[in-house]
Amino acid sequence: MPLSAATRLGPYEITAPLGAGGMGEVYRALDTRIGREVALKVLPASYSADPDRLRRFEQEARAAGALNHPNVLTLHDVGRHDGTPYIVSELLEGETLRATLSQGPLSVAKALDYAVQIARGLAAAHDRGIVHRDLKPENVFVTRDERVKILDFGIAKLIEPATPDEAIDEAATATRGTEAGTIVGTAGYMSPEQVRGRPADHRSDLFSFGAILHEMLTGRRTFKGESGVETMNAVLNGEPSPIVEANPQVPPLLERIVRRCLEKDPENRFQSARDLAFALEATEGSPRPAVLKAKRGIAWAVAVLAAVTAVITIVFLQRRDPEERRPLRVSILPPENTSFVTGGQVHPALSPDGRRIAFLARNREGKIWLWVRALSERAPQPVAETDMFALPFWAPDGRQLGFCAGGKLKKVDLATGAVQDLWDAPRQRGATWNRDGVILSPLGGDVIYRLPASGGTPAPVTRRDSKRGDIFHRWPFFLPDGRHFVFLVTGRADGRLTADIYVGSLDSDETRLLLRDASNAEYVAPGHLVFARQGNLLAVPFDPNRLALGGEPVLIARDVAYLKFADLSAFTTSSNGILAYQTAPVRESRLVWLDRAGRDVGSVEEPDRAGTSKRTFGSLLRFSPDGRSIAFSRLDPETQNGHIWVHDSARGNATRVTFEPAFYSGVVWSPEGQRLAFQSVPNYELREKALNGAAGERTLMSVSSTYPKAPLDWSRDGRFIVYRLLDPKTAWDLWAMPLSGEPKPWPVVRTPFNENDARLSPDGRWMAYTADESGSAEVYVRSFPGSDDKWRVSTRGASLPCWRADGRELFYFAPDGKLMVVEVKPGTSFDFAAARPLFAFPPEVIDFARFNYDVRPDGQRFLANLPHGREAPASITLVSNWTAELGR
Repeated sequence: MPLSAATRLGPYEITAPLGAGGMGEVYRALDTRIGREVALKVLPASYSADPDRLRRFEQEARAAGALNHPNVLTLHDVGRHDGTPYIVSELLEGETLRATLSQGPLSVAKALDYAVQIARGLAAAHDRGIVHRDLKPENVFVTRDERVKILDFGIAKLIEPATPDEAIDEAATATRGTEAGTIVGTAGYMSPEQVRGRPADHRSDLFSFGAILHEMLTGRRTFKGESGVETMNAVLNGEPSPIVEANPQVPPLLERIVRRCLEKDPENRFQSARDLAFALEATEGSPRPAVLKAKRGIAWAVAVLAAVTAVITIVFLQRRDPEERRPLRVSILPPENTSFVTGGQVHPALSPDGRRIAFLARNREGKIWLWVRALSERAPQPVAETDMFALPFWAPDGRQLGFCAGGKLKKVDLATGAVQDLWDAPRQRGATWNRDGVILSPLGGDVIYRLPASGGTPAPVTRRDSKRGDIFHRWPFFLPDGRHFVFLVTGRADGRLTADIYVGSLDSDETRLLLRDASNAEYVAPGHLVFARQGNLLAVPFDPNRLALGGEPVLIARDVAYLKFADLSAFTTSSNGILAYQTAPVRESRLVWLDRAGRDVGSVEEPDRAGTSKRTFGSLLRFSPDGRSIAFSRLDPETQNGHIWVHDSARGNATRVTFEPAFYSGVVWSPEGQRLAFQSVPNYELREKALNGAAGERTLMSVSSTYPKAPLDWSRDGRFIVYRLLDPKTAWDLWAMPLSGEPKPWPVVRTPFNENDARLSPDGRWMAYTADESGSAEVYVRSFPGSDDKWRVSTRGASLPCWRADGRELFYFAPDGKLMVVEVKPGTSFDFAAARPLFAFPPEVIDFARFNYDVRPDGQRFLANLPHGREAPASITLVSNWTAELGR
């Protein structure tokens, strides 16, 4: 009997049916423990009649569940409900290969793409000693983004024919695996040894694979008879029809691969799925019969119909003669169930030989991982969990990868996966690695440091020049000699902020100006410097021996992700002519009113609506003390400037507060609601501005005397501004600045960990803040202005604590998207109840870089900056031989 919605099978709650058939019923379900949607297959009760068979099925299902490969369905769990077995797996969106083939044969490019993915999935399973035994188009799934997944590993262990007649039917017939005398598989896709009831090994899966690939290329069943008996006889004695007769575009080499898979004797087939995958990849560029006389290059144009196939083509093109090269652009998509990280300081990194690329992607749980993908393969591999400021960089030999995570500069050995901490780097601003084992990095400071890759003591290699107004040195990149390097100097000159490229040396602290108004830069042989200006990627001739430019910059690409406040453009190059850059589409957002149940009860009208369709709200958001006004920022993607506005709820209009070309971050209200304090980026000054215009704008604290900082709160008695400050030795700390008498700031919380998000209670007695001392950011409360007493409020990660105006409630944002509330009891000590969820924000908020919220003083309404409208997914674009277009 079909299961109805809300039926529980252990921790799984049925939400909707997905399909049914001889193999059982499939449902969409919710894992109530972690809130994850899954697919739940309930197998027919008859399959569990034999306890021994059920036990062996569960053993193999668990073995298959241990597989972790992008082309194999991920099994989460197996269990029993009222004696009936069920399987829990990842939930896929798309259709089976059988449904795809119902439309006719596939193109050669698509068939090859699917075939390589299937072969790689089989190779991963066979490496673990797992044989499918019933591979067929019904057990191959194609997701909406063209990822291929092999389904139902282990099912053949459970199913066996009830009668001899059922054993030769077209429906699935399965067995006790290797037990002699029992027919295993589906007629038409079974290997000859399966038809004969003989033991089947991994080579039987390769025969089934050959039948599937033959069908993908021809649109016809490989072995087909009027009955099951005739079909099985064809498997034993017949030969498949020539593929070229049905599809003249199929390369002869590909037809030979199919025929080898379909050899009757297992000894004559491919002996491993890995060898089969290699042969298929080598086929992707082979000429086809219809175009053998066409010009060289046309075959490649056809061969790159699929984007992933084109990536492999890029690698091949690097080996051709230079005069035959031409630029080729393709896109790389993120791994399945992930998205590229687009907020923060992130960019991809090509290996020196151009064969691999490292990038960041966030999974559905919100965790960010560093991934490495070989361009000749489709499946990237996760390397290490990190954060959005990882900024990967390669060792010269490509065997190790450096990155930043948890305020540390780290390196990972790609062969073993071993990660090693090198140095503290609370605010990473790029790194580069030479052949002598020297790493250059700012390590969160304001100059470049020289660091031994094996570990040791950092030593400064550049010095700030006060005459030219230096603020920061960052984004170093070694030149070919391994002694000189280019880097970016941000500074202040003639009353404006500057970002210029200089060249420095390990052997001297002398530097030379190369380019003005630029971003991070990289050198590419045989002689170009690549950099960006306002999202435009440019290249200029450069002689690394004379350390001199040789011409004017030329445009390479537009709309490259660019972060103005960091002067960072998301691109990477290799020495063999491959360029990669990441796009980061800006998603529009809106300020939404939510009640305590999380219901949308209205939104704040956009200020200056005319002509601002490309602008979006920034992450700043703060209520005035009386709750009548809202301070927030607006981001202009074209200029990367962010300006502060104040919205008057009573009048329904907004007034712009800042006007200088900068990016303003962190805004707090004075107690009387007549002044604002905020941060100006990239010079990181703390500024104050009166809203009535009488006092104008003044600087509270300049970066010239300290490190980057941002205001977080203004005490209700008006005596202090609490701000965060980045110290290279202790990461982000919390400081207080007196606003009367001598303005001598003092540290409130200063530890080796990161402290942030400080908010003072309305009575000024307590300070809520986040700290990552437990390994993840959690909310803590301590006495203010000073005490060693503290209380941990959250338990599973938290950010953005917020007080109700009477101090009776404390809110915070949980990593799963829930708004949590903590009841606080009045008294002389901090007495609070356990946190409970109030409501959940929309799922897309977790991956929204500019999310922020604030609570109205009465605690009955919340204002949140939520994503609005659809955003095209970010992608990484690879360009081979891009220098061929320079000068055209």
